[in-house]
Amino acid sequence: MTKGKVKNKFGIAKWRTMTPVAVPFEADTMNVVACFQNKFVTVFIKEIISPVFKDNNGQPLRLAHLMLQWNPLLRGNDDYFYKLKMMIKDELCGEQSEFVELGVARWREVNFKQTHLWVTPNGTPFPLGIVPTDAEQKLSSLKVDKFDIKDSDLQVCVVTTDNFVEVFVDSDEAEALYAASEHDIKDSKVEVISLSEAPIESGNVAWTDKAKAKLVKILSLADKQEHGIDLSIDDQQSVESSVLIDPNVADDIDSKLRIILSDG
Repeated sequence: MTKGKVKNKFGIAKWRTMTPVAVPFEADTMNVVACFQNKFVTVFIKEIISPVFKDNNGQPLRLAHLMLQWNPLLRGNDDYFYKLKMMIKDELCGEQSEFVELGVARWREVNFKQTHLWVTPNGTPFPLGIVPTDAEQKLSSLKVDKFDIKDSDLQVCVVTTDNFVEVFVDSDEAEALYAASEHDIKDSKVEVISLSEAPIESGNVAWTDKAKAKLVKILSLADKQEHGIDLSIDDQQSVESSVLIDPNVADDIDSKLRIILSDG
């Protein structure tokens, strides 16, 4: 028997781009217009016209109906399959498209071992769901192809103790500053979270200069406004380098930072 940890060949990192395959005869009879496949899933695509939802011109919304037939060897929790469905949606329909699943009336239940997604055209949201805050929308809008944005560019490290909360530009900064102090970071709660979820600076919440500068740079790029500060940077350049701007600028924009955050 082989000892050690068994490699998961269906881990998220093992995902590979789906390739088009011929539509099987039985699927062709269901008006399937395309079929894509990788080792995780086979996706059959139909196009439908919604009798309920309308586009921006008031016309019936054209939806893609994605029928997902999973590899029977797949194992995972709800979060695992949610991530897979989002990757499938992004790849086949676009990152700015949205999908819904339907919890049907009991009499409409069928025993097909498939997942069904109804997907809007890229850039068209469903007229339902939770609307993100202004800050979250700005951060999400940056994650498009024309920007070299990574998840780490949109995150900060938050260290919480019994008495105060500190927001750092990243975990490296947090560990370095704690190492130089008399406090042990292991005694605190350390989280890497979205900028839009970070606590606003207050009596017991402190942002480092680099963290403040990062937030202002990101939001400035998001809405193409400089907030009265010279933060020039080529939009094609990685935002990660923007944290290298003069951290002293952060002291001058503290009040504006509060306004930006509270707008959400």
